[in-house]
Amino acid sequence: MKVKHISKSTGTIYDIDLEKLTCTCPHYLYRLAKSGGMCKHIQEELLKFEKLIPKALEFIETNENGVDAVEFVELFGEEILQVLKQRGEVYEKLGRLYKL
Repeated sequence: MKVKHISKSTGTIYDIDLEKLTCTCPHYLYRLAKSGGMCKHIQEELLKFEKLIPKALEFIETNENGVDAVEFVELFGEEILQVLKQRGEVYEKLGRLYKL
């Protein structure tokens, strides 16, 4: 899954692949890529996901009839939904999301 990350210090936009754990920032490309390290941009994006996932799951759990998928994406983003689906934690049926 790919995300755009805006550097807090420079405002530069970097492309991050959260599955491959790669970033287009110079620090990653010229130093960390060879060693398999993670730059601060990758770490920040992973942390964002990890903090949002429990909140997203709780949002789905609160309604026995599931929640509207469009509303969920507006609140949490498409990337979170895809992560939850890939992990097998939620499923979608007729435009509604349910927790497994």
